Formats: sequence, C-alpha cells, structure tokens
Amino acid sequence: MIDRISKAAACDAYMVPRAEQHAEIGTDLYHGGVVMPGYAGLHPAKYVKGLADAATRLGVKIHSNARVSDLSSTSNGFRFKVNGRDVTASQVLLATNGYSGTVSPYLKRRVMPIGSGIIATEPLPPEVMDRLMPKRRMLAGSQRVVTYYRPSPDGTRIIFGGRVLDMSGREKVNVANARYLRSLLLQVFPELESTKISHYWHGLLGFTFDHFPHVRNIDGVFFSGAYNGTGVARASFLGKRVAQQMLGSSEGKTVYSDLKFSGRPYFNGTSWFLPIAVRYYGLMDKWDQR
Repeated sequence: MIDRISKAAACDAYMVPRAEQHAEIGTDLYHGGVVMPGYAGLHPAKYVKGLADAATRLGVKIHSNARVSDLSSTSNGFRFKVNGRDVTASQVLLATNGYSGTVSPYLKRRVMPIGSGIIATEPLPPEVMDRLMPKRRMLAGSQRVVTYYRPSPDGTRIIFGGRVLDMSGREKVNVANARYLRSLLLQVFPELESTKISHYWHGLLGFTFDHFPHVRNIDGVFFSGAYNGTGVARASFLGKRVAQQMLGSSEGKTVYSDLKFSGRPYFNGTSWFLPIAVRYYGLMDKWDQR
C-alpha cells in the first residue's frame, strides 16, 4: 500500500500500527492507519474568493444567485434563461457538480447529488486537543460511511464532517443532521460526550457511479465536474483542462474525457437510495468495529 501511495504522490507516507496510533489520534476506534505528511489543506471559501477576485481583475463578470434554466442550442450558440431573463452565448460550460439540477437531462442521469455536512465543537481545553489531536493533522476514517475531521485553524476546536441525508435547510432538519454528525464524532472521540456543537453547515457534492470525475462535450455544451468529494484540487486542474478545450487547444486533452460516463436505469437525478445505503453501510461499519 505504501509503495502504491509513494508512486502516485511524493508524500513520504508511512504506516502507524494500532499500538502507536495514540501518538497521532486519541481514539481506540481504528486499527492503525496511514500518515501522509506531504499532504496539505486550505480554506476552501478563501480559495474560491481568491479565484473570483483574480477573475474579476481580468474582466470576468460574476453573477451570484443566478439560476439557469431552459438551456437549448441555436444556429450560432445557445439560449437559456437566468432568473427568467433570456440570455444567449456562443459557448456554455456547466461546472455545477452536485448542483446541476435539471438543466441537463444527460447529467441528471449520471451525477448524484450527495449531501455533506460539517459541525464544529465549542472551544476545547488545550490539554484535550493535545490528547485527541496531538499532531494537529487533518484526519479521515476509512469506514464505508466516510468521516473527515481536523483541528480548527486556531487549534481550539474539532471540525468534523460526514454524510447528511436531508438538505432541505429547515431548522429542525439542520438540528437532526448536526446530531447525527455528533453521533459519528462520539464514535471517534467518546470523551466529548458533554461537549456542545457550536456550528453546522452543509452542501452538495457530485458523485458518479464509477467514482471518477468527468470532462465532457455534451452536444456542444462543455462539462467538468462530479469530483466525488475531492473537488478542491481536481476542479482547479480539470477546470484548466476544459478551458483549454473550449479554446481549441490540444493541451486540454485529459484521460477524464475518455472515460465511459454511464448512469443507471434506477437513477434519474434523485439519490433516493442514499438513506438506505448509509444505514446499511453504517451497520457494516459497526460490525467491523466489534
């Protein structure tokens, strides 16, 4: 495993046996793990703002809260509506990932919108953070129901994420989602039983049945997306590739354009099977932890 990781990325990965895992994380949930010191993290919202500021300086106009609908081709480009107003364009790029909605029937059958939520604990005493996250690393579980977590930038809180099943945004639903994520947090760190949650937020990810992102030209409409939970890095790379394709440059060639992009007969845009899958895999995870 380490050899495969080292071939793919120069990150000096090494194994940590269960007997030594408390030097990395204060839990007995796992049976050891892998450390990849060469990996890094960033603040996604600040990164997006930086990209938007750079684009604006180059003359790009950004319109927020502008829902696109009724996309169709014309003799010299495309026509669509933005909040009810008619707009035309010579080229269109759909970079909507888990928010593709119904704008493209092709993507509706192939990109699964999956909810991901994050909670933040109230500030924890330094000695607790030292015990639970002694090296202040970003961490992730390898269970079937994936969880991922890290210390806050100031090192005082634990920020913890995982799947949520209802994205309606209603207050009662948000509370239920936060409680569910807290239950997953307590599986990792049982000693936080009396710790309160101070923040919760969520968003949609775009998943595919082959677990790969895709870059496509769909009847003249360009698409890059479905990053399967790794969009911060992959969207930047593939965004450049699809832009090169739109400019007619051979540099836009990528293996992600050659992958077969299949849907399933039972899927038509709504991930109705997700609650069943999460509960099933959650039970399997509990069985494995016995």
